[in-house]
Amino acid sequence: ALKLPQGTLSLDPFIGGIVSMPRKTYRRSNKKYNENYYITSVSYTDKGWFVALSKNCGFTSQSYNYTTEWPSDWLSERRSKGYYITSIAAGNGKWMIVVSKGIYTNQVWKYDKWDNLNKFLQEYWKKGYEITDIEYTNGKWLLIMSENAPYKDQSCIFQYTESGARKMINKYWDEGRRIQLVEYGDGKYFI
Repeated sequence: ALKLPQGTLSLDPFIGGIVSMPRKTYRRSNKKYNENYYITSVSYTDKGWFVALSKNCGFTSQSYNYTTEWPSDWLSERRSKGYYITSIAAGNGKWMIVVSKGIYTNQVWKYDKWDNLNKFLQEYWKKGYEITDIEYTNGKWLLIMSENAPYKDQSCIFQYTESGARKMINKYWDEGRRIQLVEYGDGKYFI
């Protein structure tokens, strides 16, 4: 198991891999769900979709939607049943949205250019929400913030080079901070 700071979740054991969507993910995820694994991260890469499954992540139930259009009705229906977005990715003209029960108690999101998101981010940080995912697609950022996230006292920065991103990650790590997510879009790294 990873040695994580007090108050963080241990994702032990962890399984990940490149899969084609959606059939292989559905079959593999359902098999692993029966073994108490849950999808903890999805991403689109130049090799296809990457799906990470983990145990002991705090989720109690999960569902996902693989679609070309933003699934507002599906998200509303899932939210009414206590599900919140726990991982999201866009690629190859599709969205992969994973919703889960068991951790978050409320959630907000906004899809816009970064300059318009900063005010939203500051407002919800003051209300006790934390960034729980971010995705860049079609010239905009989708920022997801949740209540009852398993981490506090967040900050975020943009770096324009891979070496700059690596330097900042090492700096934060040396300060005892932990990197929750990294996303690349619009020619910059969000850390």
